[in-house]
Amino acid sequence: MNLAAKAAGHELRAVNAYFALNIADLRVPWQVLVEYCGYRVIAMPFLPLSRLVVGSNDAGKTVHVDCTEANSIMSATARMLHLAPHRVNAQLMHCAGDCEGHVGTHTPQYQNSYQQRPNAHKRSQ
Repeated sequence: MNLAAKAAGHELRAVNAYFALNIADLRVPWQVLVEYCGYRVIAMPFLPLSRLVVGSNDAGKTVHVDCTEANSIMSATARMLHLAPHRVNAQLMHCAGDCEGHVGTHTPQYQNSYQQRPNAHKRSQ
C-alpha cells in the first residue's frame, strides 16, 4: 500500500474522531473512502463555505486563528482528544496546521476539513 492510500485512511480516521466527540457547534463533512482496483479515493461533498477562520490552506505559509469562537471549539476538541496546543508560524493552534476550520454560508457553525496538502509537512525556509 502506498503512502497516499495510507494518508486517505488516516484522514478518514481523523474525521471520525472529531465526529465522535458530538460537539454541537462543530460540523464535519460526510466522507466515504472508496477502494477500487488498487486505488483509494476519499469522496466528500462540496461544502457551502464562506471563509477560513482556523488553520491554513496554503501549506502553513498563512495560519488563521481569526475567530475566538472557532478557537474555543478547537481548544475543547483538543482537550477531549488529548492534543497539546502548539505554535504554527507563531500562531497558537489546537489542531494540525493543515486542518481547516471554516464558517459556513448557510449556518454560523464551523465545518472542518482535513486535507493533507502536498509538502505541507515541510518547513518553509
